[in-house]
Formats: sequence, C-alpha cells, structure tokens
Amino acid sequence: MCLCMILFVFMNIWRWSHYGKVCSGDFLDVKYPLPKNYPDYLIMEGRFLKAVLIVVYVIIGLMMSTVAVVAVFFASKKPQSDE
Repeated sequence: MCLCMILFVFMNIWRWSHYGKVCSGDFLDVKYPLPKNYPDYLIMEGRFLKAVLIVVYVIIGLMMSTVAVVAVFFASKKPQSDE
C-alpha cells in the first residue's frame, strides 16, 4: 500500500509538472486521430495518465462524500425512549 501511495504521488508530480505536460504533448494542437509526425511525444501515454489520475481523484471524492453522508445519517438518528 505504501508503494502505491508513493507511485501515486510521483505520477502526479510527473504528469502535472511543466516537463510532463510538454512530454505528453499538452501544448500541441493535436486532435484525434493522432498524427504520426510527433514521434518524440508521449501523447497517448499522457492522456492515459491524466485519465487515471482524474478517475482516482473522482473515486476519492466519492468515498469522502459517502463517508460524510453516512456520518450525518447516523448522527441524526435520535434514540427512542421506552415510554
């Protein structure tokens, strides 16, 4: 688990840094289908890493919101009296 966290941190650093954006071809005006005249750029790999990071952040956000909703639900239950 620790190794996964370290790799996730490094993936964020590599992909969102300026050099990562340049290597991924973020500054190129490239649309689908990908042209073959950019052999030095990792366009598909950069898009894949961006998608993976966005999916992971969405999952983390959903988990946090689920925990918050469950916590509010259980905190709002009032104990019933035996009258």
